[in-house]
Amino acid sequence: MKYFSKEKGWEVVERVFLQGDLMTLDLALKEVANALWKKVLREEMTLEDSLKLINTLKEGVIVEIVPGNAYLEEGFRIAVRQKSSIYDSLFIALAKSVGGKLITSDLMQRNAGINEGIEVEVI
Repeated sequence: MKYFSKEKGWEVVERVFLQGDLMTLDLALKEVANALWKKVLREEMTLEDSLKLINTLKEGVIVEIVPGNAYLEEGFRIAVRQKSSIYDSLFIALAKSVGGKLITSDLMQRNAGINEGIEVEVI
């Protein structure tokens, strides 16, 4: 969301996008849609621009979208171990399963990811 709405730190996100080979859970689409909804209601973004962005993300061209249900059991285990939200833990479970790096702006998620033994980058 930072990148698309040019929020503080968006340049770092652009660098990550340009590196390619990105993956996220389908849950992220709902989170982005919710953030865009708020922006439309606050008149910070048009409905048309928001829908274009949602459709671009749905296509999976920028970021590969994977089903979150496949990570529910491990995500739940992580949430219990780390006392972190199931939402945050699902992304940690994905990163663990593919041997990837977790990229986040959330320091609690960062700490949980490190405790789970994955590489984490805070942006």
